[in-house]
Amino acid sequence: MCPVIMATTVVTRIQSGLIFLQPAAGLQNRAISLKKAERMGLEDARAGDKVTVTVDESNVLLDIHKTGVEPAGHSLLTGTLSYADPFWEVVELSTPDGTKSFAVDSMAGSKLSVLKEGSPVRLELDEDNMVIDIHPNH
Repeated sequence: MCPVIMATTVVTRIQSGLIFLQPAAGLQNRAISLKKAERMGLEDARAGDKVTVTVDESNVLLDIHKTGVEPAGHSLLTGTLSYADPFWEVVELSTPDGTKSFAVDSMAGSKLSVLKEGSPVRLELDEDNMVIDIHPNH
């Protein structure tokens, strides 16, 4: 698995459908859409809540949940990239169990530009089986 940073921070405010986080060591300033935060498992966020965020080596958000609450869990899946939608919204992965399609988070989609169909890859899926990270599998 690629290096990740986990940090605890605080929700400073929620405004216009965005959750704003206090800057924390190792993290860039960020705002997260309520929809994305809820999809990742952060329910009923309020200003002042302590949250744990996980970002990848490119500072892309992989997970956010209230501190002290166990995340629902991510899964890793390896196989051959059999199809990548030109708009980076869907990928198909061939595995010994067959071919499976997955929606791709917009932040992870940019990583598809360096991967070719037929390449061995490793996907990280969130709780909703959405691709949140993708890397070549050497």
